[in-house]
Amino acid sequence: SNRLQNFPILSAVSAGPGTTIVRGALEGASSTTYRLEFFRNTVCDPSGSGEGEAYLFAASVTTDSSCRAPFDIVIPITLDPTSLITATATDPAGNTSEFSPCVSAATDFYSLPPCRIADTRDPGGPYGAPALAAGAVRTFAIAGRCSIPPSARAIATNVTVTGAQSA
Repeated sequence: SNRLQNFPILSAVSAGPGTTIVRGALEGASSTTYRLEFFRNTVCDPSGSGEGEAYLFAASVTTDSSCRAPFDIVIPITLDPTSLITATATDPAGNTSEFSPCVSAATDFYSLPPCRIADTRDPGGPYGAPALAAGAVRTFAIAGRCSIPPSARAIATNVTVTGAQSA
């Protein structure tokens, strides 16, 4: 009945004061604009999908030539961390998907693409040279770099050392 319209896949919800960010992706027809609608739920149904208990927000996304539309939608609403978020997608012909699987608004951990935050081999500047000296402490501000949101409270990183001359 919905011409097999895909639902969006929600990968993370980050609720903060005044806004909620929903991250995910939709797969559909190439270079097509879809309407996404987001809903809050207090419980998910037995399949893990939402029920659309309370409407939150709508936004449009357009798929690229590989039929994919990744998204980070900012909803101007403060949500209770116990809220569960679900979404639907509607194509230009009005075919609406089933509800997506629920994602908790308490999901504050998500992975980002690999990115170099600092490299002391590079020229001078806040994220480059000089090289770190043995036993020295150096601080790097990372909020706002490499898609790390300013609201981040913690990160996990990998550190690679090359050409070490001392401990």
